[in-house]
Amino acid sequence: ELGLLEDRAVQLNSMRPAGVAKLNASLNRPVSQTIPEITDLPGLVADTESDKLIEQAHQSSPVLHALQQRAEEQHYLAKVAQKNGLPDLTVGLDYIFTGEASDSSTPESGDDPILLSFGITLPVWRDKYDAGVRESIARRLSIAHSRQDMSNQIAAEISRAWFDHTDADRRVRLYEQTLIPKAKESLRSSLAGFRTGDSAFLDLLDTERTLLEFALVTERARADRGIALAKLNRLVGEPIPTRAASDTEQTETQR
Repeated sequence: ELGLLEDRAVQLNSMRPAGVAKLNASLNRPVSQTIPEITDLPGLVADTESDKLIEQAHQSSPVLHALQQRAEEQHYLAKVAQKNGLPDLTVGLDYIFTGEASDSSTPESGDDPILLSFGITLPVWRDKYDAGVRESIARRLSIAHSRQDMSNQIAAEISRAWFDHTDADRRVRLYEQTLIPKAKESLRSSLAGFRTGDSAFLDLLDTERTLLEFALVTERARADRGIALAKLNRLVGEPIPTRAASDTEQTETQR
């Protein structure tokens, strides 16, 4: 048993540098930069329902905002394409400096002419401009459909992450409040039986192993709870309301 645990510990310690490098890469830091060990996971639980998170994501998700901006861009491009098909009117004013003539008796000597011009450009190829308008409209509709599809996907992912988060919190409370206390009680009973000769050492070892497995599963559930909460924050696009997990555990104990 000790050999198996030592092998597991060596394996986990060997995996740490790769995890540190990946985390530093995500934070845009040198892969060898030291990351302090976490001795206790933060116990936070979401303090709002999934439907409210979905509604909040529709307002704050950066992915949806980006698609909305692209749709508005196509809206203005369609207006530009429409204006390109309108006639262009031009007005020009030219001033020419001539100076005095060598013969001062020349009529209008020194008078600088001013030229006023008017012009109009008629769009002949109407199909080209109409096609540009239709293209912008089609792109805008495509982006609108993509935004709706992305909105549905985000809603589905929020629902899944919400389930993972609440289920992990349920497992934490189950093991902390029910299974681990029972396992400790069973261990005390096995230890008393071993001292009196009523139970074998292997029975005591199995009970100790069960308690250890429960402790590991509890820590895994705490990690899953935090991972799901981080995913909810990412999907919503901003930090969501939370409360301390101890509040939930106290409420459950009072029930």
